Amino acid sequence: FGPMYLEGVIANADATWETSVKQNLGVELGFFKKLSVNLDLFDEFRDHILLTPRTTATWVGASLTAANLGSTKNHGLELEIEWQDKIGREFHYHIKGAFATSESRMVSRDDPADYETYKKYAGKPVGFQNRYYVTGNFLTVDDMFNAAQPQGTGTAHMIIGDLAYLDYNADGVVDTNDYIPSEYLNYPLTTYSLKLGFDWKGLSVSALIYAPVGFNKLYPGYYLY
Repeated sequence: FGPMYLEGVIANADATWETSVKQNLGVELGFFKKLSVNLDLFDEFRDHILLTPRTTATWVGASLTAANLGSTKNHGLELEIEWQDKIGREFHYHIKGAFATSESRMVSRDDPADYETYKKYAGKPVGFQNRYYVTGNFLTVDDMFNAAQPQGTGTAHMIIGDLAYLDYNADGVVDTNDYIPSEYLNYPLTTYSLKLGFDWKGLSVSALIYAPVGFNKLYPGYYLY
């Protein structure tokens, strides 16, 4: 009832632009007017990334706005090999294979110094996911009572067949301290593709095979039912 006054975040008068250093190298080769090879290499280092500080002490008594505290690195390559030829005068065909891979990691993320390594952001891929690690299912009642219990859930709420989660820090309770980085990201870092096609008397046919590998997707919970 009546006016309410709230203290905002502490301003950052020293905020500035992010900086980025990019390096690219491209190689294009052609042989016999039929075979072509394209190779692209890229490397980027980004610094002074604006982010919310993670090391603000509680005695400050207020929140801090974003500051230029982060940095990331990114590098990778793209390779394409294509063959174009013809059989007779009217049948033209082509085959193209492509490969792409990249890596993007956080170099600095204002991690608290006393954090365990698995909780720190530095060194981990950009967009990494923290997840509980499933070790299997409870097969017997003894399995349930001998396992670490999820926080806020006792054995009375568990049944045989439930998932068993890893107590990563071995404190006897499965909670947010047992979140660990997933091996894969939710987008592929490496992709393969193969394109085939031909043209004959005005008829054109093509096919594309695309294969992303090494990524993780979560199904919506209602799919479990």
